[in-house]
Amino acid sequence: MPLIKMLVCGLSLLVSVSVLADDVCSAKNETQSIDSCYANLKNDSEKRLNEEYSALRIRIAENYSTDKDMSERYSAKLLSAQRGWLKYRDQQCAMESLFADSGSQANATLVNKCIYRINEQRIKEMKSLPY
Repeated sequence: MPLIKMLVCGLSLLVSVSVLADDVCSAKNETQSIDSCYANLKNDSEKRLNEEYSALRIRIAENYSTDKDMSERYSAKLLSAQRGWLKYRDQQCAMESLFADSGSQANATLVNKCIYRINEQRIKEMKSLPY
């Protein structure tokens, strides 16, 4: 039963982030404006994702400044987790955009929208970590 509750909460979060992006970008009238909107959202989320990753690395270093071994272990795990997460994100977005012709503007927009959505989730995850 707890698994179902977690899934419902997770899906609710996905929908709310996606709806926010849809509200912002769907207010545009032209396809090119919509495409540009999602590209801008993706680029902004990429920047904030990198900033949060850097901030998390700093927090780990500061919180474990007296235990270099633990600091290095956490940093190595963070790097490994982030690399794995990036692979997941890229494959998930490739899957979600598969129905649009590869190389088309529709495909690029779907990928940008997906990357934005998943980046926003990851930013929240990293901010919630206890270090």
